[in-house]
Amino acid sequence: MKTIWKYVITFGVACVICVLALWARGLFGGVQGAAEIMRCLSDGFFISGFAVGGYGLLVVCSNGGAFDILAYGMICFFGLFRKDVRNRKAKTFYEYRKAKSEKRHSFAYLLIVGLAFILIAVLFVVLFYVYS
Repeated sequence: MKTIWKYVITFGVACVICVLALWARGLFGGVQGAAEIMRCLSDGFFISGFAVGGYGLLVVCSNGGAFDILAYGMICFFGLFRKDVRNRKAKTFYEYRKAKSEKRHSFAYLLIVGLAFILIAVLFVVLFYVYS
């Protein structure tokens, strides 16, 4: 049940992004013609799919450890302003990375929802070329 909520919430966020993109493109204001409507729909679905899928790819990179050295460097830098400089959880980068590898996040739901929205956008692009 917990997994279903991840998909539902991600789908809802992608829908909100899509509606905002459609509003920004002027779909609700006065776009006329089937080809223009398909163009606006493809733009909206692609923007939301790219945003959600791109965030999923960032989570993949983070799970792989791409940003660990930056995070550890920031922790060490801001740790200099504490009262007790030597009192921190991870003394070395190895300890930090080992502790971080135990707390990796799932990302499949982000990629699946993002890919679904991009596929819908491709469908609207094909319909755009049919109607134009």
